[in-house]
Amino acid sequence: MDKVSPGIILIRYSSEVVIKGRPAKARFATRVRRHIRKLARLNQLECELIKGFNCLVLKSPQAEEFIPLLKRVFGIGLFCPVVGTCGADLDEILKVGLEIFRERIQGKTYAVRAKKVGTSSVPRRQVEIQLGSVLNPFGTVNLTEPEVTVHVDVNNDEVLFYCQRIRGAGGLPCGSQGSALALMSGGFDSAVAAWRIMRRGVAVHFLFCNLGGAAYERSVLQVTKVLCELWGRAYYPRFYSVDFGQIAQELRREVGGAGQQVALKRKMYEVASRLGEELEVDALITGEAIGQVSSQVLRNLKLIEEKATLPVLRPLVGMDKEEIMAEAKHVGTAVLSEKIREFCGLGGEKPMISGRRDKVEPGEARLSQELVDDCLENLKKRDIHAVDGVTLRKDFLFVEAVPSEAEVIDCQEAHMRRDWQWPRSTHIDWETLVSGTQKLDKTKVYVVYCTYGTKAPLAAEVLQLQGYEVYALRGTINQVRELATQTLTH
Repeated sequence: MDKVSPGIILIRYSSEVVIKGRPAKARFATRVRRHIRKLARLNQLECELIKGFNCLVLKSPQAEEFIPLLKRVFGIGLFCPVVGTCGADLDEILKVGLEIFRERIQGKTYAVRAKKVGTSSVPRRQVEIQLGSVLNPFGTVNLTEPEVTVHVDVNNDEVLFYCQRIRGAGGLPCGSQGSALALMSGGFDSAVAAWRIMRRGVAVHFLFCNLGGAAYERSVLQVTKVLCELWGRAYYPRFYSVDFGQIAQELRREVGGAGQQVALKRKMYEVASRLGEELEVDALITGEAIGQVSSQVLRNLKLIEEKATLPVLRPLVGMDKEEIMAEAKHVGTAVLSEKIREFCGLGGEKPMISGRRDKVEPGEARLSQELVDDCLENLKKRDIHAVDGVTLRKDFLFVEAVPSEAEVIDCQEAHMRRDWQWPRSTHIDWETLVSGTQKLDKTKVYVVYCTYGTKAPLAAEVLQLQGYEVYALRGTINQVRELATQTLTH
């Protein structure tokens, strides 16, 4: 007889899984078990999973380490860390139940709730009455709002005791409902929209239409990485990025005015649809909500969606911004999303709210189809789970030359600056730069260099995480000086 069994967790499937017919329920339960086993392998944990009626019993010497993991498995409704077990005998239940719970209910109100599954002859009601009676000297019965609920699950020949019921992620097991491609900007909306569809059992992949350079892409990739590390371990999500700079430039010229923002979104839908069809996904996902911005009024959404050749899922369509931000905190992406400066528009005139076709289509017709073809031909693909800190630093921190629109920051020590500095550069010492005491402009691009090539990338990384577009020049001051000579010569 095990008087205390901290190595057991009782897992109950979500109501969405339980209500399914037998074949579908069996498929969904299999996916949940696979997800749990995969998490165990990734975290080097041991576990045994035992199938029950609408539930699983997880046994592991590291059961406590499974608790934060199980909270993020779609298809789990709730789970309960088991504090004791015994055989399915009423006298044994009373003896073990008293030993486990008398200290837990000391001076508190309590209630006993019994559940019976299977062929055991133990009467459920008698368990509640008699265990409640033997515990009565140690606490006060309160059947409506008890401080402690003593749960007793009688499963055939085994009884499980627990008092904690932890809410799971709910929804449907990941991958059970096909796949979709999410338009990802890194902000609150797109991350929450993707999460909501993941929760419905869809394997979500991501498309980023880049209007803001490598630092912006890095920030969006970080948000996507966090989302998938927390919630997408059941499958292999992919991150696609396309350079939308040339398309945006042509739209400003050919469409311009109040229609250019809607035209931009139409092009994003067109590119997403082309990629989605190539990937054979079932739908597109966006974070649009009715009326949140001018381009998202219903008439504009109707006009934008005409460019989609796949169904468009808008899980946030009826939500307020405050609700979305609160959900982003639950998802775990809010901290990163709030630092991102989204390049989701073309600036200029305020977007139209009329959904007028004549403001958009004539200019669109003048655009070459090769723009979209080139955009897709040069897309970059990443396996999100393979992205690590080294990748994020190597691919996004450095530039080989100073962009024409960039401001150069010199963070050399004072005595080194007397020897040489980049012409027209601004000096900010490294400590001031990374501490944030001297604010930069989030609408500008900065390139930073230092004496030995070690501090500049650290500064760029810190500032990128704060939402600034800052890059580091690679190499020591001699290499930077040589680059400056070449740049000024040309």
